[in-house]
Amino acid sequence: MRRALRTVLVPLLVAYVLLCSCVAAMQRKLTYFPSEAVTMTPAQYGMPSEDVRLATDDGLALAAWWIPADDARGAVLLCHGNGGNRANVLPIARALHERDFHVLAFDYRGYGGNPGAPSEDGLRSDARAAYDFVASRGVPADRVLVYGHSLGAAVAVGLAEQRAVGALVLENGFRSLTSIASDLYPWLPVRLLIRDTWSSADRLRAIRAPVFVARGDRDEMIGPEHAQALAEAAGTEVHTFEGDHNTSALLSFGALAALDRFLDRHFPTAEGSVTAPAGGPRVDGDAPTERGEGTPAAPAAEGAAR
Repeated sequence: MRRALRTVLVPLLVAYVLLCSCVAAMQRKLTYFPSEAVTMTPAQYGMPSEDVRLATDDGLALAAWWIPADDARGAVLLCHGNGGNRANVLPIARALHERDFHVLAFDYRGYGGNPGAPSEDGLRSDARAAYDFVASRGVPADRVLVYGHSLGAAVAVGLAEQRAVGALVLENGFRSLTSIASDLYPWLPVRLLIRDTWSSADRLRAIRAPVFVARGDRDEMIGPEHAQALAEAAGTEVHTFEGDHNTSALLSFGALAALDRFLDRHFPTAEGSVTAPAGGPRVDGDAPTERGEGTPAAPAAEGAAR
């Protein structure tokens, strides 16, 4: 009986170990889906732009669009999701440009024809390069808005952990990549295998900047408990609007009005253009957390199922 059991169990164990090894080796290919072809441009959305290069701290040059605005009240960094490239954020870029923001739409390493391969450390470096570029254009730290969609929300949070920013807008974000992977692969020891954890909720607890958390009510990829966890960590609320995962809910009916209230509170226009020399970092008390209209955030346990 024992021999028969060993005959069955040993091959199964070997197969499971091999499967875990394959997943560990391939995990970044299962996480990042870059597209090289940039098929749309700001000009097709009626926006002037400048092709620029961002210098990362590990020596890469990344393609980006700088879209200037007249009498800008701030600058927004647009962090796209794990698929596609910077062309994906052009609709939200236009909406924010119309609201008097300079816009920097950039591609991560490995995306949009950029050199390098994506990883958590790499994308965090890319976001710092984007931030440094905006600072070089004379935008003070408290006038920098960082928008992130899906994985881009985690990139935005990672940047705000390392640099002072004026505010964050997080759309269809997740608590952590570990929790997403655990939901998708409950039969794998995800916490032992994963290299890029993207632990946004944990990082948000240490960030002082105001945060606007939004999600689409038909998001088929990330459950509502992830937005709740992010909002709870940021001390704010969830704004739920009509939309799925890949269609920006912020462009739906009523969503822009809520976003406008947030922007008007934290990026007032009375002081005029932000093309003056960059200012210093935020000091205590400069950025109260945002509490506006939306669904109150309930505490979310780490690792809850989607």
